Amino acid sequence: MLAAAVFPIIFLCQEKENVQHKPGVSPDDSPLYSFVSRHLMSDDGGVYTNLRTDLLKQPDTARNHDQLSESTGLLMEYALLSQKKDLFDHQVYFLDKNLVSSKKWVKWMVGDEKKGPPVNASIDDLRIAHALIQAGQKWGNPEYKKLGMSVAEGLIQGNASGPYLADYYNWEDKKKGDKLTSSYLDLKAMRLLAEEKPADWKKVYESSRTLLQEAQLPSGLYRKTYKLDSKQWLPDGQGYNLIDSLLAALHASEDGLSVEPTLSFLQKAWNKDGVLYGTYKEDGQTLTENESPAVYAIAVRLLRLQQDPLAEELKKRMGQLSVQDSNSPYYGGFLDTNTLECYSFDQLQALLVERE
Repeated sequence: MLAAAVFPIIFLCQEKENVQHKPGVSPDDSPLYSFVSRHLMSDDGGVYTNLRTDLLKQPDTARNHDQLSESTGLLMEYALLSQKKDLFDHQVYFLDKNLVSSKKWVKWMVGDEKKGPPVNASIDDLRIAHALIQAGQKWGNPEYKKLGMSVAEGLIQGNASGPYLADYYNWEDKKKGDKLTSSYLDLKAMRLLAEEKPADWKKVYESSRTLLQEAQLPSGLYRKTYKLDSKQWLPDGQGYNLIDSLLAALHASEDGLSVEPTLSFLQKAWNKDGVLYGTYKEDGQTLTENESPAVYAIAVRLLRLQQDPLAEELKKRMGQLSVQDSNSPYYGGFLDTNTLECYSFDQLQALLVERE
């Protein structure tokens, strides 16, 4: 498993500290980070999808103590922003020990027993590759960059479909997905990879940038699913998941594309209801009335990039959804304290808000 690229990182880290155990929590850490570290992080660095362990398994869905490459990438981003090199090294250790397979590909999920399907998710691999390259520059460790470029090579060899990346690749069956999700178009990562290896990534970046512009609807929401064979967008008959649209808008904003329609959508929705809901019709009507911390977190990240004052109002509302009781063992976390229902994505997106 990536002997040439990964093991030097591990050995280098071990000269300074024991990366096999998660870093401790300091008094300076936020209640949310303390909650994640103490309740959702395994000793070897995996982040549990949920506090609960009794939810029924569903195909292709992470539940209970399943651990995602998504979480590893998000925690790497947080470690970079918060100057936590020990946390970053620990995530590299988890990546190497449990997620990296067949030299280049990253399992999108492993269960509590550390087994998982031979399938990646392009968005997660892009995030991880980008974080590793940034870490190499930040902390002067060329082995980080080597690993990041190896993960990127796996995307080109497995997920590339014409000038785009399919959502997933199964390296045992040697089959890739036939769809592309707009929220997977992480342009900042693709741009960095295009600078590092233009022969592989320049066309992917340019084509993905154009496609993300095409995905934006006049309402500010984003088309979700693009069929790679027919080169057409699939209709969104069930409405628009706001997390998907906001992630697409965030990727667009990070690369300098206009997101004014999305900013307008957020302001109108907030003015109308005083909250943001999870699913909308294109005309702005709500289809569900559930609130999600991740919706607020991603909206805040987008609005801050655009220097929009609505960001602070939404951040305040997000904070109100967390456990406020400082005597609770779950203080700072986003969860239902009665059922212990809790999602890693909510926590990690909110952590990024704390540091960006």
